[in-house]
Amino acid sequence: MTSRNYRRTLAVITALLGVVMVLWAVLTPGFRAPDEPQHFNSVMRVATGGGWPAPGEARVSDATLIATREAGLSLETHGISVLTSSILPRSSLQGWGYQFVDLTPLPAQERSVLDHTADLVTDVEPTYDQMTQHPPLFYAAGAVLIRAFGALDWRWDQQLLLLRLFCVFLCIWVVPLTAATTRMLTGKRTVALAAAVSILAIPQFAHIGAAVSNDSLTNLLGAVLLTMAAAIVSGRVTWARLVAIGVALGLALLTKGFLLAAVPMVALAVVIGARALRPRERLWRAFVTLVVAFVVGGWWWLRNLLVHGALQPSGMPPFGPDWGDDTPTVREFAPQALDRFATSFWGNFGFLEIALLRQLTLGLTVLGLAALVAGVIACRRRLRLIVLLTLPVGTLLVVLGGTFASYQTNGLFAGLQGRYLFSSIAVLAAAAWIGLDAIARRLGRRWTHWLPVLATLFSVTLAAVGLITFFQACYQLPSESVIVGLNRWALWSIAGRTGVGLAVLAPLVVAITLLVVLVVGSLRRSRRPDLARSLPA
Repeated sequence: MTSRNYRRTLAVITALLGVVMVLWAVLTPGFRAPDEPQHFNSVMRVATGGGWPAPGEARVSDATLIATREAGLSLETHGISVLTSSILPRSSLQGWGYQFVDLTPLPAQERSVLDHTADLVTDVEPTYDQMTQHPPLFYAAGAVLIRAFGALDWRWDQQLLLLRLFCVFLCIWVVPLTAATTRMLTGKRTVALAAAVSILAIPQFAHIGAAVSNDSLTNLLGAVLLTMAAAIVSGRVTWARLVAIGVALGLALLTKGFLLAAVPMVALAVVIGARALRPRERLWRAFVTLVVAFVVGGWWWLRNLLVHGALQPSGMPPFGPDWGDDTPTVREFAPQALDRFATSFWGNFGFLEIALLRQLTLGLTVLGLAALVAGVIACRRRLRLIVLLTLPVGTLLVVLGGTFASYQTNGLFAGLQGRYLFSSIAVLAAAAWIGLDAIARRLGRRWTHWLPVLATLFSVTLAAVGLITFFQACYQLPSESVIVGLNRWALWSIAGRTGVGLAVLAPLVVAITLLVVLVVGSLRRSRRPDLARSLPA
């Protein structure tokens, strides 16, 4: 594959993820993504001059509460609803005794323009906005966007869509970054393309990336760090690169606490990448890199320790269960925790209430882990890969440790979501496809030419499964036709019938274009094996 064809194909893959995520942004009902009301509320509070209260002191504004009512998430007699789980296939979103499909959509022109600084309702107990337990970088960026577009006077659904599209813009760059990381680990363009397109195989990534959430910036900066660390650990150690990765790490530390796991990964990358130098000089370079990161954003966590007495204080008031004579144990915790983690990695949409079939997520988890292990074994640059894998391993330990502490304290599996590994998606995809490439080579060299095609077919199929699953749960009863569901969706969506139609057609057009490009390229390489061996894969 030539360099020009590689870049063109990668651009189409990036566009495909982009249009799929835009479809998710239009498909997801208002505020029906994990903690989206609180994320939206925090952006609007910063945009209107409300600042960043201490953890546990922020509340959801009356304006956000009214918006959730108009979106069908809450009722006048209740706060933001805790939705009940649905059993698939063909179930519906449920709330305080109602199904979402039974609600009458409020016409777009009647939706409110809201003042987030005013007291508008008094009949509901205030809801906590726990987002101030995080650093404020994402929310400040969202607030700048709102003010730059003059969106303070827009309807809430227009503001919400603007912020969702901003999150989509942040996330699409994970595709080229994944490809770049994979190429530095393998030197193969076909494997890089397969790894990049496989991000589509995780419907939860597109769902959360198209919702208002600080995950979008966290995932982008995690991918940036992995690409930069891959370059450094391969021996490209210059002071410019060290300062750059230090700045990137500092910004990452201003998004979410899980990226504290990137600190040892960056330090290891510098120490190993500078192996031509004496040990003392290698340690000095690692130290300077971490100092830069601390000055940019690491100070936030020291401030938490000094001001709040905890690395990450809780944004919610403490409460505890009545365990009685029982004591929670790891043996009780582990099976349920791992099952929830795997399910919410692949696809558990809305407020973790619409899950993909358990058999599907279990099979995907087993396949993914097997491919990842095979990748570590087969990788010729194994040490580099292991250094990068310290990020997802560290993140997993932080997540499970924090959740078990929460389980002991309040009996909840708080903070246990597989999407927290998405900041490491670049190296996870790379490792998995290194393993699958090794298996393909054992089957025959020609199989390796078709890896991007197979990855695209697999990934597009899973992306469609996720979209169809959520569409049916939101807009279509089992007894209804697809047309009825599409009409209901168009009534709820700010995009209207035309926008919904374009949002559905765009991924189909781009996916077909990508498949044509990949199939033609694969046929050319397989028919000219001598030329293919003379060019980079």
